[in-house]
Amino acid sequence: MRTVMVHDVEGGSFATHRGEGISFQRLLKGEEGAPDNFELSLVQIDERYRTPRHHHNFDQIHYVLEGAHQYTRDATMPAGTVTYLPEGTYYGPQVGQGGVVLGVQMGGSAGSGFMSYDQLAAGNKALSERGRFENGIFRWVDDEGRHRNQDGYEAIWEHVNGKPVDYPKPRYDQPISMWPDSFSWVPAESEPGVAHKHIATFGEGRTTVGLTRIEAGATHRVPERPGALLHFVVNGSVRCVETTYGSYTAIRIDAGESVTYLATADTELFTIGLPVFVSADVATGRTEES
Repeated sequence: MRTVMVHDVEGGSFATHRGEGISFQRLLKGEEGAPDNFELSLVQIDERYRTPRHHHNFDQIHYVLEGAHQYTRDATMPAGTVTYLPEGTYYGPQVGQGGVVLGVQMGGSAGSGFMSYDQLAAGNKALSERGRFENGIFRWVDDEGRHRNQDGYEAIWEHVNGKPVDYPKPRYDQPISMWPDSFSWVPAESEPGVAHKHIATFGEGRTTVGLTRIEAGATHRVPERPGALLHFVVNGSVRCVETTYGSYTAIRIDAGESVTYLATADTELFTIGLPVFVSADVATGRTEES
């Protein structure tokens, strides 16, 4: 089990491929180079932020905590909404709306993995010596004197990995936005004072999104699962072993690990079940967990 409190993490910008207007508090991360690598961050986005229409070779889940966040020109999501942005699926253009978003970026079911933010920052720095990043686009002049434009993230990924991006075939035609308030709380069996909202399960890796509510004084045993589980304390506080974790604490429970929470106040947890990874050739029908 790993934990970090938002107020203990300084925010900042570590890359310029999307320009100004975005700041990250990096909370939890996986293992660089692993197919199940991920980064969980609290992201502040202001009106200067811009991206072109683009797609990625990894999955994302965004939970809007404050303000609003735009995913396409016609889709601005208010606080309380959750959006799944699948690998291979286009979204954008985006314009910052002044929101605070809990975001996780992670390897998708196709097995392409996820480039770490440290790799992203290093690639950004290297490419900045050859050209410039502007409104999400990398612009440079090639060896033959031609002016070239490329999506900023894509350009960095190809520089870091030394090969073209191989985007997976889209599984979904657009990002999927969800309104958790519209879901009903389902009482947990044999755990009085505990209830869950299962909001969605996505892809072959069975990525899950949901909420857990624990009344003050109630206990909740988090069962083992084959993949890691992320919890974010939206409000309230829970005690685990000898430590109390309050609002805006991020918690990682590793695969095969079980913990028990005692709620010291009425508590709500946002939950993300990270994908259970299979080999990169998922489409062939192999289902061996890596």
